[in-house]
Amino acid sequence: MTTRDIEVLIGKEQVLKKHNPVCRSVKNIFSIWEHDVISLSENGMLYEFEIKVSRSDFLKEKRKGLKWEIYSIPIHAQTPNYFFYVCNNGLIKLDEIPEFAGLIYVVGDKLKVQRKINIHKVKHDKLKLLEKVSRLNAEREFLGCSIMRHKLREKENGVREVI
Repeated sequence: MTTRDIEVLIGKEQVLKKHNPVCRSVKNIFSIWEHDVISLSENGMLYEFEIKVSRSDFLKEKRKGLKWEIYSIPIHAQTPNYFFYVCNNGLIKLDEIPEFAGLIYVVGDKLKVQRKINIHKVKHDKLKLLEKVSRLNAEREFLGCSIMRHKLREKENGVREVI
């Protein structure tokens, strides 16, 4: 299955669980990386799903270790309550992922949870999260990037900010 196929499977499952919002390819909710899929449960628990369709992609992320460092010491406002690696059946083994991470296998057209770990129990503010997702989507749609990157590009190109 492709990344897109897996995003759709996850999104459909989270929508059926009444999570809102459910978003894919969201950049900079907490950090410098893109979140493949995020969702917020009715009780304020934030889920993040990191999709891996190749072994080399997983190993590359493991070597970088940035997410592993940040999520292993959760800062409640900046980390999800649940983090999962999602991959085709058997691509990643349980003993290869960090203690904070869950693992979901894609088997046929079903998601099979291998492990679910609660990173922390602090609820996320739905209004703040919706506001941030909406802002980031608007920036991407109309600027093609985040507002910070847009301003940096303008500065590099000598464009004065209009007030």
